[in-house]
Amino acid sequence: MRIAILIGLLWAVTTQADSIPQGQIAQELKAESVLPLGPSVPNQLAGNLLFAQAQVTYSSLESLQLSMESVLKAIGLYVWEGGPSSITSETAEPLVFLQSRIAINPALTVELSTSNLYFGEQSVTVPEPTILTFLLLVLGGGMVWWGVRVPEHERISRRLRRYQEWDRKRDLRVRI
Repeated sequence: MRIAILIGLLWAVTTQADSIPQGQIAQELKAESVLPLGPSVPNQLAGNLLFAQAQVTYSSLESLQLSMESVLKAIGLYVWEGGPSSITSETAEPLVFLQSRIAINPALTVELSTSNLYFGEQSVTVPEPTILTFLLLVLGGGMVWWGVRVPEHERISRRLRRYQEWDRKRDLRVRI
């Protein structure tokens, strides 16, 4: 019994995505979708998924499953109040059909840290700010401080009283 399970698992891992029938993929999309799919939509999406898988070297069951999940997530983007009641065509819901044409590579990884982004084999580093950038920030901060600071001989309370007096004089001029 264990040998049969092991052979079944090995067969499933080595099976290519294009060996799965289009009708089975269409049925799964139809069953898992949050919105009803139009009459020919499941077959179109399944055909697009299989064609995308046939075009890449990393085609596998995992890749097909990830691609199907991404199509289902794209269908979920069309769920909102007043949105479409079903997925009917490529012109009405283009994101779903665009996503069905993408085969997702399960071997790709993305790592994030505070100093760099790592996309598989290519590392993108984020440089530290230069001294010139730091000096420009200090100069800008100093200019802002100089523009909003209150002179020593004039405190905030004096300035507020002066504005209140000016406001009263303006009101008197308006009344007269």
